Amino acid sequence: MGLQRYDSSVFALCRAAACRLDPDWFVAPQSLGEGKDEIVTDSQTTSNIAGKINILCIPARDEADDIVALMLAQLLERQGQAARSIQIASTADMLSEIVEANPRLVCISALPPFAIDHARALYLKLHVQQPKLNIATCLWHFEGDAEKVAIRLKLATGHRLFTTLPQVLKFIAFEAEKGGTGGVSPH
Repeated sequence: MGLQRYDSSVFALCRAAACRLDPDWFVAPQSLGEGKDEIVTDSQTTSNIAGKINILCIPARDEADDIVALMLAQLLERQGQAARSIQIASTADMLSEIVEANPRLVCISALPPFAIDHARALYLKLHVQQPKLNIATCLWHFEGDAEKVAIRLKLATGHRLFTTLPQVLKFIAFEAEKGGTGGVSPH
């Protein structure tokens, strides 16, 4: 039953995001590199874009988190932000890639209920490694007490918890507009 609920949560999140946007907003992972809508992927010239990336979206645990991180990065790009996502890998590899990209904001993408502990572990390792980095933890469609889960995640002062794509997009647009205290203004 838990896995079925998990799959339906992924579907609901994708459907909710698609309903708010035009139908061609999302480039499916299997279509990367095809046609004129090609986007840069992790394996393509990371060093060429690393200096321009302000927001890096990372998955907490699995492919579902990975898909939502990709969706968020694409939505942020449509909003005019320099954003990209990285694919799920070992924690050490993802942390290394974050250091290399040098973003101003990292969004950890996690789809409850299975990814909360992974999101916390990834957040804590990232925060220890880069204590001045702005980090947003995104628990998509989390329906519980946000204050309690923020305590459970051990979020530092100033780090944010989001539960919907519109929340993240509005926050980042607002921060960019006012000068980027959330870490998303240009270098």
